[in-house]
Amino acid sequence: TLVEHEGATTLTFTQSVGDDPAMAGGVGPGWDYYLDRLVAAETGGDPASVDFGDYHPVHTQHYLDMFS
Repeated sequence: TLVEHEGATTLTFTQSVGDDPAMAGGVGPGWDYYLDRLVAAETGGDPASVDFGDYHPVHTQHYLDMFS
């Protein structure tokens, strides 16, 4: 979803976990990882420096807790 307000646009990503809340344990860290790679690329950093191991399984429980 894109929303413009006073010259700034906010992009909101959403993804349904459907009938399987456990899916959030993998999906949440995955989105964090890929969005941080995007930020790195957009700010002149190296997306390859973003390590998936820093996201999964480290943040899995956080997302499971959000959807349980």
